[in-house]
Amino acid sequence: MLGKYGFPPGILPAGAQGYTLDAGDGSFQVTLPGDCVVDVQGYKLRYRSNIYGNVRAGSIDGLDGVSVKIAIVWVGIHDVEADGGDVTFHAGAISKSSPADGFQTSPSCHTNMAKLIFLLAMVAFASTLLVSIAGAADNSTSPSSPSADPTAYDMLQRFGFPVGILPQGVQGYKLGDDGSSFEVYLAGDCEFRAAKKYVLHYSSRVAGQIAAGSITSLEGVKVKEAFAWFLISEVDVDGDQIKLHVGLYTATVAADQLAVSPHKSNQLRHFVTVTGATMAKKLLAAAAALLLLLAAAAPALASSSSSPGSTNLTATPTAYEMVERYGFPRGILPEGVESYVLRPDGSFEVRLSGDGNGGGDCEFRVGDGGAYLLRYGRRVAGVAMEGSIRSLEGVSVKVLFAWLGIGRVDRAGDDLRFFVGPLSAAFPLANFADCPRCRCGFDCDTAAAADVIAAS
Repeated sequence: MLGKYGFPPGILPAGAQGYTLDAGDGSFQVTLPGDCVVDVQGYKLRYRSNIYGNVRAGSIDGLDGVSVKIAIVWVGIHDVEADGGDVTFHAGAISKSSPADGFQTSPSCHTNMAKLIFLLAMVAFASTLLVSIAGAADNSTSPSSPSADPTAYDMLQRFGFPVGILPQGVQGYKLGDDGSSFEVYLAGDCEFRAAKKYVLHYSSRVAGQIAAGSITSLEGVKVKEAFAWFLISEVDVDGDQIKLHVGLYTATVAADQLAVSPHKSNQLRHFVTVTGATMAKKLLAAAAALLLLLAAAAPALASSSSSPGSTNLTATPTAYEMVERYGFPRGILPEGVESYVLRPDGSFEVRLSGDGNGGGDCEFRVGDGGAYLLRYGRRVAGVAMEGSIRSLEGVSVKVLFAWLGIGRVDRAGDDLRFFVGPLSAAFPLANFADCPRCRCGFDCDTAAAADVIAAS
């Protein structure tokens, strides 16, 4: 039936048990043996056991039951279009087109991938519900006390949560006079590795608002994926499922998969040794190059162009000189700045030469194996003040298939802190000793590095 509507068979996994189709309005239901996760062209797609939507020639809309994994969360795919030789998937405000030839064969479900997702979800939800138990008791400070007061783990079960959402070692918890605000205390900050590539972080103090089956305004729980920490803001109980909210996205896991509390033996005492942290450092190092270029460029009252290794003897400093005057290493600025302008209100613009061949935006890959793509626009703008750049435009990082805009950068002692929406990450100034170049970035000594963009 997919072929009759112009879609390749591979947009549906193998093993479909049946379907219904209303020829009048195009509404349909497809039934699979169970939930299914597959790898398709480098992305993870999840299919529910029942998939619904409306189909017509070249278009599926109102899709329910199919999602794609972006960073640590699953985002629902609501529309699919077939146009010529491409298939385009729409997930929220994000769209991704792929050649239809890549979907000629239906992918098979992988139980090992489902297990990986469960592991990640388990740890992530453990973090959120750490909080949930926090507000449930009557100011008891000893979860293992032999008194009549319930322990934190007891309170988890009273509120319908499995004990495994709370790690071992809670020192105490209390509920505010309003009956909803709460705090949970751990012996110290606690980090765990999840599914090898994620890190879950519990702060020593976790706070929020609690009601039956719901925790909101959560503080102190976050998950790191790629280069950023994702704040977990809310957790809900929905039947036998637990829903975790990270910004606008939601992930779901079965409550019975969280039957055991994570143990301290899984704690990561030295997070910086995680392989993903090395990749993250390079990624933000590249991003920082442009961000702090702005910091340097903003104070200049005129346009200037020069190479990073030259010294301007005129009254107008070069962008590279301004970088150093404002306490930043010149490596935060990529080669190829053509001009910069500062206005009286602190707003500024920086002009770059582009890809070095008179072409488009300046892009290069960073991270292990060139996993991420950094983009400098030809025009970068924002508002500068000492030690901080706000309202930044023109700088973004590609994670999976989504471009994430870097909106702010701050100087904090010997570190630089970068902000992508509500997320932030800090890296030492020493990481930016060398100026990156378009196409090859920080790896220009590698012969193949300059071709990495062209090959993407």
